[in-house]
Amino acid sequence: MNSDRVSETSPGRRFSRRKPVFAAVVIIGIFAVLIVLALRPRQQKDREVAEVVARTQGLTTVLVSKATLSPPRGELMLPGTTQAIVESPIFARSEGYLRKRLVDIGDQVQEGQLLAVVEAPEVDKQVQQAQATLSRAEATLAQSKAALSQTETQLKLAEVTAQRWNTLFAKRVVSRQEADEKQAAFDARRADFEAARANVTAANEAVAASHADLQRLIDMKGFQELRAPFSGIITARNTDVGSLIRGGSSEGRELYRLAQLETVRILVNVPQMNVPAIRVGEQAKVTVQERPGRIFPGKIVRTANALDAATRTLLTEIHVQNPDHVLLPGMYAQVSISSAQSAPTVVIAGDTIVIRSDGPQVAVVREDGRIHFQKIVLGRDYGAETEVPFGLDGGESLVINPGDDIQEGVQVKAQVAREASPSNRQTK
Repeated sequence: MNSDRVSETSPGRRFSRRKPVFAAVVIIGIFAVLIVLALRPRQQKDREVAEVVARTQGLTTVLVSKATLSPPRGELMLPGTTQAIVESPIFARSEGYLRKRLVDIGDQVQEGQLLAVVEAPEVDKQVQQAQATLSRAEATLAQSKAALSQTETQLKLAEVTAQRWNTLFAKRVVSRQEADEKQAAFDARRADFEAARANVTAANEAVAASHADLQRLIDMKGFQELRAPFSGIITARNTDVGSLIRGGSSEGRELYRLAQLETVRILVNVPQMNVPAIRVGEQAKVTVQERPGRIFPGKIVRTANALDAATRTLLTEIHVQNPDHVLLPGMYAQVSISSAQSAPTVVIAGDTIVIRSDGPQVAVVREDGRIHFQKIVLGRDYGAETEVPFGLDGGESLVINPGDDIQEGVQVKAQVAREASPSNRQTK
């Protein structure tokens, strides 16, 4: 009996009893590890949410720039394009081949100077034919005049004869039949005379028509010589010797372009906000980058008196004397016009502008520290600064480079970075 108890408490039997407990502990440990691994992403997400909540509960610091008003008087600086005061394309009036080209680009020519010669044999033949037609018409006229003179003589003789026979009939010397025959001969001669005179009139008209046709062809032949319509400089040459020339501006191309540069005009587009300050007769100053330090005085001579619907600008023309031909057509110029602005203009920093689908806007920090996106209308761009004619009153605090976290109604803490300076603008 004791031996049975000993066998029950032997080490092997005790190990067999502990084995299920150990397995249960291992399984529980594995489940614990799996639970920890499953909860870790959720804990990470909870931490991130907590950080976002903490950031939203705190105030974001933003850099702001003040919107300022420009002075009421200033010097308006606008870009312009230089054009010749007179510039004309030169076309050939006569068709043919270019036989001579006497000028080239850059040549100074005088009014009436020969520029090119067009060779047109067909016109020469037509002139000869017209001269022959005129000669025939003149010969026909001479014949008609001779016939008229002859019929006039015959008419006078018939008239005298009829009068004499009528007198003899009255004295009963000749019969009535003989007197009537002489009167009929007189009437026939008178009809011949009227016909001859009509022939002379027709011959005169034929001569006039032939002469006009000949003169037209002579003028056409004269068009074979291209001459300068006014004094100026050849700015373009689009043909060469041997080229086929077609007459007229509809089918042919221009042979030369002639410009007069003693006076040039500069065209500028004045923004709508500055239109009331533009007056014809005002003085202007013109500068070009290629002539540093030199100012060309000019004067406003006319405006379009209508704004371009696309750009809302007024086309303005300024004349500048250019005796030394320093200003060339096509040059880019800067035009300065001293004028009073119609009203002070708000100027903002360029990096405060936000371009959205519904137009340009700025993020305004209100007095309560909350963000409001205000729509604006952009004016002239000065690079670092931009005019805002509509949308702002001046003095507003505008967020510089607002990011995606700057939304409507968000409360922020504003820190002034810099203020707009009038010295940075071209409008003083």
